[in-house]
Order: sequence, then C-alpha cells, then structure tokens
Amino acid sequence: MTTSELLILLKQWENVSLGDLALSLNGFMHSKMHKGDTGRLIEMLLGGQNSNSRAPDLEDLWLEIKTLPLQRNLKIIENTFLSSIPLPFCDGSLENSRLWYKISKILFVTILRAGKSPSYHDRIGKSFILDWNHDSIALNALKKDWNLLSSILLLEEYHLLDSTLGEILHVRPKARDAAHKVLVGRLKINPLGFYLRKTFLQPYVDRAFH
Repeated sequence: MTTSELLILLKQWENVSLGDLALSLNGFMHSKMHKGDTGRLIEMLLGGQNSNSRAPDLEDLWLEIKTLPLQRNLKIIENTFLSSIPLPFCDGSLENSRLWYKISKILFVTILRAGKSPSYHDRIGKSFILDWNHDSIALNALKKDWNLLSSILLLEEYHLLDSTLGEILHVRPKARDAAHKVLVGRLKINPLGFYLRKTFLQPYVDRAFH
C-alpha cells in the first residue's frame, strides 16, 4: 500500500467509531478500552506489523503512525510521545540519531474523543503527514531543540531537564509512576522520552479540519 492509498483508506473511515473499527477488524470488542488500544486499532487498519521498536511502524513506507486525541473543540489534548530515550545517551547529530530513524516522517491520525478518557465511542478524525524534510521551518526548530536537549543528555545533567526546554521537542519522564527509577551510572532517575508539543502540532490539525 502506498502513502496515498493509506490516506484514502483513512478518509473512508473518518467519523467511524473505534468500536465499529474494532468489530470490523476483530469481530469483537473488549469490555473497555485499555491503554494503547487506540493506536493498536489504527495500526491494524493500516497493516502495521513492525515489531522493531527502533524502526517506524510502517517500515516499507518509512512512516511512523501516531494517534492524536482531540477535544470536542478540536484542540489537542496532550503532547505526543515519540520514543523512549536509551540511557546512557550516546546519539550525536539529529540525522544520525535513533529518534530521527524512527520519526523522519509521521502519519498523524486524529481521534475525536467522546469523553475525558479513551473509549469505543471515540471517532476517527482527519489524518495528515508530517514530513520534516518538506517543512524547513519545523525541521530547523527540531534541530535546535535536539542540539540543546541532546547536549544535556550526553553530559548526564538530568537535573537541568524541565518542561520549559525545547520549542517543539521536549524531554519528560516516561514511567509507570514517579517511583519507577532506572540506574544510569551512579544515578537513579525516571525513564525518559522525547515528546512533540501540542502547541506545535495544533496548526497542522487546524489546517487538516479546514
């Protein structure tokens, strides 16, 4: 399937509930939605079968799939998780990083939330592709953030990482709870992940719906 065919397929499923999607794909629904179910359903619909967490979901198209939950007013609910950060950190430039290897092109599928929590009543919204190589302004901002954040990670100055760092890319804890720690050298810290800010992605969503 080509990228264009993926977008055509998703267009056909717009405004369909996740419950109807689950019935179509599996023939059944669980009693309730579990964490990660939304993404798994969309990946199943698009034929994502990649088990290598370091590569994009659709490796043949070099395309990572991300669901983007929206409020009723079409505002993004949360920042988007991109990838876990292997510690100790040893990546160099963005172009040679594990993050870039995974997210150089991203297919975003918006999800119209019916309530505060994920449910089978949520509906599939508009979809769009973010190709950094075709968006020089976004790519330059990403590189700037990468250079800042990666230098802190390389120096293991984890105490300097906070929510204010990074215009579009930022680092935050990625753990089951605040008590979950990993040992990095002599330090115990929370596992970390790279995230895209919702303020960066909101204009893309606005354009997709108008």
